[in-house]
Amino acid sequence: MPVDSIARFAPTSNDDLDDKFESAHELAGPAESHTSIQTVEVEVLDDEPRSILLSLVSQLTVGMDLHKVTLPTFVLETRSMCEKITDFFSHPDLITEIPTLNDPVDRFIAVTRFFLSGWHIRPKGVKNPTILYLVNSFDARGLCLMGLPRSTFVNKFRITLQYQHLRPKSRFLGNSAATLMHGSTRIRITPQGATPSESELYVITFPNVYARGILFGTMYTELGDVATITCAETDLYTAIDFKTRGVFSDRSLNVVDGPIKQKSSNTIVAQISGKWSDELFVEKFVEQPHQVYKDILVKIQSLTPTRPSKSVANTLHGLLHKASSAMLSIPSPMSSTTSSPINTISRKKSLFNAATAIICPKTVPPESEMESFESQRLWKKVTKGILNKDLDEATAEKTAIEENQRRICKLREDKGEAWHPRFFVAKAMCGLLTLKS
Repeated sequence: MPVDSIARFAPTSNDDLDDKFESAHELAGPAESHTSIQTVEVEVLDDEPRSILLSLVSQLTVGMDLHKVTLPTFVLETRSMCEKITDFFSHPDLITEIPTLNDPVDRFIAVTRFFLSGWHIRPKGVKNPTILYLVNSFDARGLCLMGLPRSTFVNKFRITLQYQHLRPKSRFLGNSAATLMHGSTRIRITPQGATPSESELYVITFPNVYARGILFGTMYTELGDVATITCAETDLYTAIDFKTRGVFSDRSLNVVDGPIKQKSSNTIVAQISGKWSDELFVEKFVEQPHQVYKDILVKIQSLTPTRPSKSVANTLHGLLHKASSAMLSIPSPMSSTTSSPINTISRKKSLFNAATAIICPKTVPPESEMESFESQRLWKKVTKGILNKDLDEATAEKTAIEENQRRICKLREDKGEAWHPRFFVAKAMCGLLTLKS
């Protein structure tokens, strides 16, 4: 079943902040501080972790699904997948300003910036989020932008993942392990002054995650392949290429590149480039008012002789006639037969800088108020073992949680009971999951 993660954004007053975000992956934030790490994520393993990993790898075959494999805890983050997704809301000012932008291209660029801004927050080394097979939720009480007006505050949000419908697929690829990101996120934005029926739906897919060097060489992680953003209402889309370094390549890590196109004409209107771990740039192509110039030149030609005499040719009218003939031979600026901008003004500027961007703090409820399946409470002992570098304790606790989840699934199957998401409902026609009202 495909996944539909919808967030709706529209300008609101200060009193409407609790309703500002309606989301199937409602917004949340990590309880612990994760900052932007250096560009090259590398990790050199000690003998014990390396031997554990080699022992695990010896049981695998290339292309094997790692779903039922209990990964060693030294490759795990101290956060769940639910918390990791909240990284995308560490810069909420990037999303709250989108409805205020008048130009649909600017809104699309802003959505792209918001999507790319969440990847630079990560732990040091090669780590995988702790995940759960059934359901895992994460609550946050609020998120605030330090030093900004209260109108930019975002309060009271929740994020929940239903893992039977949204679960990354893991694959063993020899000296690499891949996490293939299936599903999509859907963000609905209502531009300022528009009605809900005039809102724009942005459908976002994710890049895949690769852990390199697990058998030999230096271990590092990288994002790879293509992520897409599509908005049917504005006729815009982009395919962002997360470039991988490769075995024999000297290419830098974390490089992205992709054009933003008008889908109906395949015309490039902007270009995204840079490094998601450092600085991103956007080059917007602004069409010159070419047709207006043509109309004026046609009028000039109508006022001048088709074949001016020698005396007229040296006058201003004659020069204008020659200029108009030359200009009229230039093709239209945005030809539907080409994917490249013609006769446009290119304006390249910084889109996002991970080094200077403010990471906004999030708060979570105390453990006593958490439900049993909320990630921080559920994975508490695993987190403690990881932080204390007690691999045996962390692995034992992680295995116990996963085996309990498998047992619950088996009991439900034996009873013939269907599993129903707690926070979501599936649409009858397409099966997409949306937040229950």
